[in-house]
Amino acid sequence: MKPKSFFDENLRDIPVDEEKTRAYVNQLKSSLRKTLEPREQVRLLGEIAAYQRQLGDLELSEQNLRHALEIIDSGNLGIQFETQQKIRLAHTLQ
Repeated sequence: MKPKSFFDENLRDIPVDEEKTRAYVNQLKSSLRKTLEPREQVRLLGEIAAYQRQLGDLELSEQNLRHALEIIDSGNLGIQFETQQKIRLAHTLQ
């Protein structure tokens, strides 16, 4: 089950339970290690990065999103995948 979050007074997405969120990120990483399908890799990297941003792990979030963008580029996965990950990257960099 996906961990819950809330927006604070600065509209920052904050995990309700940091420990559960970290455990969920680890589950996603485990799934990532098991897949060779580029679209699924991109989906998982994007989701991992979004939760890492919530947790304040901004460098890891940025690294995962840039990796996702490399997969998108090398696999010609299209503008839809690229746009989603670039929006996530913009949130991380913000």
